[in-house]
Amino acid sequence: MKNQNKKIKDTLISLAENYYEFAKRSKSVKQFWYWEYYQSIEKDIQDAKLKRKIYQQIYHLERFGYFNEQGFTTKALAKIKKWHNKDKEFKALPKWDKRWRIVIFDIPEIRKTARDQLRFFLKELGFKMLQNSNWICPYGDFDEIQNFIKEEKIEKYVILIVSDKISNELLFKKKFDLL
Repeated sequence: MKNQNKKIKDTLISLAENYYEFAKRSKSVKQFWYWEYYQSIEKDIQDAKLKRKIYQQIYHLERFGYFNEQGFTTKALAKIKKWHNKDKEFKALPKWDKRWRIVIFDIPEIRKTARDQLRFFLKELGFKMLQNSNWICPYGDFDEIQNFIKEEKIEKYVILIVSDKISNELLFKKKFDLL
């Protein structure tokens, strides 16, 4: 799963980096340049799941104002730069402090996109799903998650917990290779 997420992120970064070349080749950049770009690259992507993920990501970026007629908005460029810099950093797993980080949320259907983004974000941070709306991880602090929650304006739907003990702890220690 991590390889697939890395592949998606790499493809999106590549999309951003190659946009400049695409725009240079175009006589004029139209309002929906990003869909034209997607159509120009989709035939080269063999993996149907990856193709769908890229399509969904472009739809999301369009919906939340990351694109305009000139290209990527400042907001989008900041995110792409952040992703790119994160990929360059090597992060070794910290020593486990014997505490579990748990995220519980109940985000209404009307905010489905934010809910899906939160799930994707938690996966990226190394969290594993307990149930659809309950995620767990032995590492990290909640600062990144809290920033994401504030940015998406879903604070009232999310609870963050740090716990010393959980039931079925051995099962989760195995899942996170802590034994």
